[in-house]
Amino acid sequence: MDWIQENKFVSGLLGITILFAGAIFYHGYSEGDEFEANMAQYGQLKSRYTTLVNAKPYPNQANLSAREENILEYEAVIEEVRDAFFEYKPEKLARLTPGEFSDARIKMQTELREAYDKAGTLLPENFEFGFEKYASVQAAPHATKKLNFQLGAIQWLLEKLAENKPKAVLNLKRELLSVEQGPPPAPDRKKNARSRANKVKSAAEQQILETMPVELTFSCSELSMRNFLRAMANSKEYLYAIRAIRIRNENQNAPGPKDADFQVKKKNADATEFNDFERNDVFDGFVVPSEALEEDEVVVDGEGRVVQVDVPVRPELNDEHILKQVMGKENLIIHIKFDILLMKGQKPSDTKSDTRVNGRPKAP
Repeated sequence: MDWIQENKFVSGLLGITILFAGAIFYHGYSEGDEFEANMAQYGQLKSRYTTLVNAKPYPNQANLSAREENILEYEAVIEEVRDAFFEYKPEKLARLTPGEFSDARIKMQTELREAYDKAGTLLPENFEFGFEKYASVQAAPHATKKLNFQLGAIQWLLEKLAENKPKAVLNLKRELLSVEQGPPPAPDRKKNARSRANKVKSAAEQQILETMPVELTFSCSELSMRNFLRAMANSKEYLYAIRAIRIRNENQNAPGPKDADFQVKKKNADATEFNDFERNDVFDGFVVPSEALEEDEVVVDGEGRVVQVDVPVRPELNDEHILKQVMGKENLIIHIKFDILLMKGQKPSDTKSDTRVNGRPKAP
């Protein structure tokens, strides 16, 4: 005790050293326990990983075979559908000069106007059937192939519409094609630019179709609309994909009794009006039953044969007449957004014919 009091600095330094050494020992011991725990967890994970790598995971062979069979059947159906679409692909797009395309456009307009004049259909003023842009300018040489294809598809569709005699064609809007918005980019001789151009070209070649959006608005009867849509869906010449359709009544106000075209009740026929044929030839000598003789609408002669019959219009049929004479004759306004599809590339079945037989991989 005296030594500590006499050597306060040395004894204090010794105490601090002992405390610091204890802290280091405690920290090292605790870290050692955590290290051992982490190593034990690592060993468990490694053992589990090794087990999973060496083991054969699910599904079993039977389920795997069934799954592969379903995938092959699905791919066969998809290829069949895509092959059906490729039946619409033109053998070759005609390359026209700008002047030849202008002549084809004018010919199309002349033929369509004749068809709509014959059908009694109203057309908008200065209507160019979607090609208003080329009424004053010529098409670019690099765009005439696809424009001519679209021209033929629009003409075919509008001819089918004219055959169904619509009341009026209100509008036709054609979105500009990519080739109309500018020429394709010129190839660059630089290595990086050429590599990027090849990637863009490769992505374009992978596309199996090109869409040509069009909007058409017209007015016609319900029957004409059904026949036109049926012809559009069953076309063997061009492939159309309807994206949206809106149908509304031409008259937005509900019909009333004044709008109905009721049939006028005819007056009783006098005997003098049957000069050209015998009365008995009409009624075949029909003898009216006694219970009918008291009815005002039946008149007979002295022998009980019918002379005239008066059938009044029943008031309870008024609603039916309104539906038939007003609603049945009302036109519809139809707005359709659709795409003309231009198929590109080769049929999927042709590109896989060397590796598949009936939709299945060839045996090695």
